[in-house]
Amino acid sequence: MAERHVTIGMQAGWASWEVLRGTSETVGPLDVAWAGFIVNASELCTRLGLSASVSRSGLLATAWTRWGPALAEHVEGQFAGAIMERKTGTITCFQDYLGLHPLNIRLEDDRCDISTDLAEIATADADLDHGYTALYLANGIVDGPRTPFKGIVRLQAGHAATLGPGPERLRYHELRPLAVAGPARADPRDQAAHLHALMQASVQAYARGAKCLGCEVSGGLDSASVASLSASGARPRAFTRILTARNNPDIAWAKKIVGGLGLDYAVVDGDLHPPFSTRLDVRLAEPGDWAMNAAMSMAYRDRITRFGTDVLLTGQGGDAVFWGDTPGPHYLADDLTGLRFAKLIRGIRQLQSTPAHQRPARHWLTHYAIRPIRWHRRGQRVEGYLHDAPLPAWITADLIAETDVASARLRSPVARLPGIAQTAMSERIQAVVSAVTRHSFYPHYGVSVRHPLLHLPLVRFMLSTPADVVTGAWPDRHLHRAAMHRTAPAGIMDRRGKGGGGGRYLKALAANPDVVTSLAQDSLLVAEGCVDQQAWTAELHAAAAGRADNFSQFAAAVCYEIWLRQWRAG
Repeated sequence: MAERHVTIGMQAGWASWEVLRGTSETVGPLDVAWAGFIVNASELCTRLGLSASVSRSGLLATAWTRWGPALAEHVEGQFAGAIMERKTGTITCFQDYLGLHPLNIRLEDDRCDISTDLAEIATADADLDHGYTALYLANGIVDGPRTPFKGIVRLQAGHAATLGPGPERLRYHELRPLAVAGPARADPRDQAAHLHALMQASVQAYARGAKCLGCEVSGGLDSASVASLSASGARPRAFTRILTARNNPDIAWAKKIVGGLGLDYAVVDGDLHPPFSTRLDVRLAEPGDWAMNAAMSMAYRDRITRFGTDVLLTGQGGDAVFWGDTPGPHYLADDLTGLRFAKLIRGIRQLQSTPAHQRPARHWLTHYAIRPIRWHRRGQRVEGYLHDAPLPAWITADLIAETDVASARLRSPVARLPGIAQTAMSERIQAVVSAVTRHSFYPHYGVSVRHPLLHLPLVRFMLSTPADVVTGAWPDRHLHRAAMHRTAPAGIMDRRGKGGGGGRYLKALAANPDVVTSLAQDSLLVAEGCVDQQAWTAELHAAAAGRADNFSQFAAAVCYEIWLRQWRAG
């Protein structure tokens, strides 16, 4: 099984490096160090004229020789690493195109450190990057190059970087945009069959090499698709985590999925592992919802590893890739910019024909055509919800002024694509990638966690498919349902809607006043000048009474405070 992390250290002079973790090999004039897995090795060997027995390091070295920093445009999987050209001392830092195996770089006057594990190159007393803090408090996620620490950057998705001993020591290289021109309109049945074939190939590729395969089954369509496709080959064990099993339809759907597939099944019920009941037993370098969910996160990890699982497949990314979870109909903006007025009018009338969307045409034009066009041209996020959401009252004016977070939070984290709907999908994908690689407990399960629905060929296909084919009667994931209808257990792909947590975090705060008191007293966010003491205390007490003006922002502040206390404690 491939290494999950790589860490490299270099002293001044850059004559050589020390590989502290990861796979390393000298290949001719190159030193290669990397971690992760590559899924299209056979195809690459054919393209590059290599023997099928070549090592993965040798494959990466040859790919670098052919494509340079752009190797991630051709190599598929979840991987990251660096290649040093010993003659010049130049180092290329690379990762998979979407950043599913993210790489962090710390550059100092006399040293450089590179690692996929941020905790290995950050120190407990490191200065905080208030720009990161402000973005996390405002958006509940950070999906750009910032990390919580000054002097450490994350290699952004769609980029590579070169490091060298010259005056311009760190240079970024933007890869070609992921989207391709839309295909000629085909029979939707053919496109559904093609999507099914792509999904099948993705799941098979990501399951390859597993000795004991596991699949997450949440009860939703995405994890159901992955489990169904993997069950046609290996016999994975299904794992489910439910925030609360009480009055939650997810548990019934999950049981229906595993029952229909005949899989062994293990459940972790959040009701048995309540929020704020314990602290995490490992040290993480970025905040996330694990800070509130430590007990459940550890119970889920322990359940997975107890069965000897070495590869866990998830359905993460499906909502973004398949246009689920009620995305905005930004194809209206593309119709307007393309002067396709008749199609624009038909699209609005189709939206108005459904009971949930009977709003004036002006609403659809303003929110999903005119405003997204303006944001797209400015390089701002196309999804409109952040543009209208105010900053929390408890963020200090000094932090807002210092970081310019009011505008920084709206900056798009992805390269602007020709299509506005394409750009919106790409933004949603990047948000998912950041959530699962930075702000979740996934990287710390001790197993190889893989996300086949974010496989590059699958993402490319969905980006290039016309929106009305993908969604059908908006906002339904018509193409995905059609592709999986015969493979998933009967009735599963007909599900609409999702379960939820039932306000478990606010209930937990109400039941644990000592947690509220602890979060309000001696706050490190207050000490950093990021949060106003009086306003924050009032917000905590309001949340304990079941009220939160913007729960995602409130939860972000709670998670950041808990994380920072644990990080500082060492």
